[in-house]
Amino acid sequence: MKFLFSRKYRLLMRSQFSYVLQNPNCYRGLYFVILGRNNKFSYPRIGLIVSSKYLKKSYQRNYIKRLIRESFRVHKNFLFFMDFVVIYKAKLINFKENFLKKELQRIWFLLYIRQ
Repeated sequence: MKFLFSRKYRLLMRSQFSYVLQNPNCYRGLYFVILGRNNKFSYPRIGLIVSSKYLKKSYQRNYIKRLIRESFRVHKNFLFFMDFVVIYKAKLINFKENFLKKELQRIWFLLYIRQ
């Protein structure tokens, strides 16, 4: 198994994000909303939306993005070929890394089971 996270696994352009946002399957958690849509590639891809509305400091937003990317990198081999947009939807002042990791792991597992 390869656990790389190269550029091909990322949604980079507005058109790629809008493709997912047009008609998504929605998976909700306490901190995250994951929107997914089938793609025509042989691998899953991910895009991130972490708004400054919820986290004012850039180091906090970057920290959340790193956690999401790392979780995706570990679980991507078990996911189906979909494009995912992960939206962070919570105001956390004191980060509880374990809660966030468990939440992401639970959502990826639900995605794996539902397919």
